[in-house]
Amino acid sequence: MASQLKMSCVYQPIANGGILCPPSIVEGIVDREGKLTSEQSKSAPKRVLSENTSAKIMEFLSYTVTDGTGKSAQPYNVTAAGKTATAQTGIYFENSAEKLNSWFIGVIPASNPKYVISVMKENGKSGSLDCAPVFKKISEEIVKEGKL
Repeated sequence: MASQLKMSCVYQPIANGGILCPPSIVEGIVDREGKLTSEQSKSAPKRVLSENTSAKIMEFLSYTVTDGTGKSAQPYNVTAAGKTATAQTGIYFENSAEKLNSWFIGVIPASNPKYVISVMKENGKSGSLDCAPVFKKISEEIVKEGKL
């Protein structure tokens, strides 16, 4: 099963020109006075895609947001690129309808990505309806808070 962290790891090298920088969850060590003293060691970056391949995929992801199923993910204050998805679970309700998980995974800004954002809804309808608007809101808040 693909978790949101795993899927974010798939998108990160696409957004980074083909270079994978493995994620770290710990930012650093806090000393007794409450100060962040050092960053944890991270795995070395490595090329996993060619620059051309990652650029082409980014074009497709950008198109998805500007003209495709991800239009509802487009923030008003920053460019975005991403993909909607709806995953089957193999779990069925009494009425024979299948439980679906909906997704939107994207990056901001599209031209020089700084963030990979993954939104998933269990028992959703579609990534476009359920998750893309949440991505949009998160993206707008990141810009509003001056994090870009």
